[in-house]
Amino acid sequence: MAHHTAQEAMEKMLPCEQESSGKHRSALAAILRKFADVLSTSDEDLRRTSVVRHAIHTGNAKPVRCSRRCIPYHQRAQ
Repeated sequence: MAHHTAQEAMEKMLPCEQESSGKHRSALAAILRKFADVLSTSDEDLRRTSVVRHAIHTGNAKPVRCSRRCIPYHQRAQ
């Protein structure tokens, strides 16, 4: 995915002017600017974290062997 500037990304997140009033659009724009440091603008700024830990507790259950689920050719990314 192409890298976007924060301004371009914010414009894409805002509803078009026909869908919302100027007041609501301005309020949403202010919120997006306030939290711009935690919003992703491209795939490149998404990384791993050590802050959150995920676990699935299965108790004493044995592992289950499943066959592979291949993605059909027409659904694969180009």
